[in-house]
Amino acid sequence: MIKFKGLIKSICLLVLLGLYSTGYSQKKMYLAYEFGVSLHGANFKNPQQNVEYKQDVPPIPAFVFTRQLHQSWYIETGIYQGALGVNMTKKGEFDSTSVQFAQEQVQVPLRVQSRVQVFDNHLHLFASLGANVVFSSGGYTFTFTTAKNTTETLNKKLKYRPTYVLGELGVGFDLFLGKRFFIGGRYRFNLGFANVLDIAVSTLTNGENSVEEYFLTSSGSFHAFMLSLGFRIGKLDKVKKI
Repeated sequence: MIKFKGLIKSICLLVLLGLYSTGYSQKKMYLAYEFGVSLHGANFKNPQQNVEYKQDVPPIPAFVFTRQLHQSWYIETGIYQGALGVNMTKKGEFDSTSVQFAQEQVQVPLRVQSRVQVFDNHLHLFASLGANVVFSSGGYTFTFTTAKNTTETLNKKLKYRPTYVLGELGVGFDLFLGKRFFIGGRYRFNLGFANVLDIAVSTLTNGENSVEEYFLTSSGSFHAFMLSLGFRIGKLDKVKKI
């Protein structure tokens, strides 16, 4: 997995630039650590209907910086550690086979956010709209494995785009436990506009004399379900301790 030292340095630089350029005391600013899981969408086809597609559910930790623009409008950015992975498995009488793809990623979103404060400023409700730039981190793995070496590949094709942009919609909440610290929850949907992953594999299992075909495409779209821990580093609201 990607080590977070570089990510911490990058997000701290973003925060310092924000503080320097806008003034510490004039605007509301938040720094949060988010953690959760992502569910990626893909189109999988197996004409023989004897291959099982398993979706990976990778963790997606992040550091996020949010700054007030004007009244209820905010801008948000951060650095997320993600992954794109697929696992297609066929089990037969003579052999079991598996086709796998895995790629670690770094995601850098830019969002416009609208916030509403309720319950004496203890609870913030918000919705966001933006774009998410996805970068590959390191090399990917694309493997074909067999259990008994009785299956051979007839065709093996992979097309992968290492960098791409997703559109993003999100909703969430922050519950303030005092003037500074808060916990929260987020849901975000990232939408891809073109295929970033295209896999086509054909195999032949000796003994069964059967051909299996694996076809998978993905636009990189995914759902993210996140929790957060954060604190306020800018202008304070009047919030009583719970």
